[in-house]
Amino acid sequence: MQTKDNDTMIYKSYIDALLYPEKNPFIADMQKFEELMMMYSCAIKEIQTKLDVLNTDFNVRYNRNPIEVIQSRIKKPVSIAKKLASKGCPITVENLFSII
Repeated sequence: MQTKDNDTMIYKSYIDALLYPEKNPFIADMQKFEELMMMYSCAIKEIQTKLDVLNTDFNVRYNRNPIEVIQSRIKKPVSIAKKLASKGCPITVENLFSII
């Protein structure tokens, strides 16, 4: 019987977190983290686009392509957390902005 009551409390707190994210700081931090990762992804795409334009420009003007391959990656959240931990910093969204 205790397990059923515990499961019910878990589901209730999950639903409350979804319905009232402002009352749950973890959900608010997750939203900030997702926004940060979106900005990070967009910045990488912007740089890739600029490099592609430069490469095309060189191809048209000088008939050469100085850039052979453009690759990018986005760090996984676990890797970001490990990097913060290795620097001895608490794992918060604010530290992501200021330290990494």
